[in-house]
Amino acid sequence: LRSMRFSKCPLVLDATHCVQQPGGAGAISGGSRENIPLLASAAVAAGVDGLFIEVHPDPPGSLSDPHTSLSIEQALELIPQLVELGDYVRQNVRPSGIE
Repeated sequence: LRSMRFSKCPLVLDATHCVQQPGGAGAISGGSRENIPLLASAAVAAGVDGLFIEVHPDPPGSLSDPHTSLSIEQALELIPQLVELGDYVRQNVRPSGIE
């Protein structure tokens, strides 16, 4: 992350695709949506500028990434936690070696 910061480009983590398992569900990608909150939190704690997380009203019924999408309810619970963590990190953690 530190070396990527020197590029001066915003850093965004795609938390949805981080948990994909290509071919894990036969003809489509599988995955483990239960790991999205942990990976997203770790990325925010490390100082990313943004997150990409797929959300769908009915994840199992989604035509795209049904195993790695969060429900709207899950997203509404997770997002405020990530915002709070991000606020804390920006106010209290000084990145080392980054100008």
